[in-house]
Amino acid sequence: VKEDIGDGLIGLGYLLARQRKLDKGRQYFQQLINESSISYFDAAQCYQGLGSIAFYEESYDDALAYYQQALKLIEKNNSDDKNSIASINRCIAEVYLWMNELDLAYDHANEAKSLLSDNTLEMARVYSIIGHIYRQRKEPYFAHDYYEKVLDIRISLLPENHSDIGIAYNNIGAFYSDIGEYELALEHFLNSLSIKEKTLPRDHADVQETESNIRVLQQILDADDEQVSDGDQ
Repeated sequence: VKEDIGDGLIGLGYLLARQRKLDKGRQYFQQLINESSISYFDAAQCYQGLGSIAFYEESYDDALAYYQQALKLIEKNNSDDKNSIASINRCIAEVYLWMNELDLAYDHANEAKSLLSDNTLEMARVYSIIGHIYRQRKEPYFAHDYYEKVLDIRISLLPENHSDIGIAYNNIGAFYSDIGEYELALEHFLNSLSIKEKTLPRDHADVQETESNIRVLQQILDADDEQVSDGDQ
């Protein structure tokens, strides 16, 4: 019986990917795949990790190919593993979202959604993608419904100042900005930044994104104030 390589070793590859040490992460996953003792499940996780690295590099076709390899391994060897199948479908949906293939993104996100329990962090990730799809389709109120679900799940399951809660606030702020509710947008962006600054380095992309959103909104609100002042003269 082949022994699993194990979550610890697989996790190291994902850690390298999250740290954007992409070449090292790719080499690491490829080395694990070539191990004679690797199980189908660990191989699938490695292919999923390689897909994530390709996604970070914006090599979307490569990412899809790796994710499809992972999905085939799971479906062939254990079609009852709903969590793994859902996770890979969620990854595929995210790639299609960035490719602006919104119908394909929606199909894979819904496939993931159909396999998951409601109050889980993985479901929150799926809801977030569906929200982004609706936002791209210019259907902001549907997007808002899903963004609120994401926030509710993350608040119930994560520590108070977890950066993923900050991301959820940022997305809701973007919704309010889209519909012209700039004061509410600013409130949510400030909540987002307050959380992110406690958990992420100042130069992190998520921090910089929210700071940029706040600057843009403040310019809009300042311009509105100037117009009101001009009208009073």
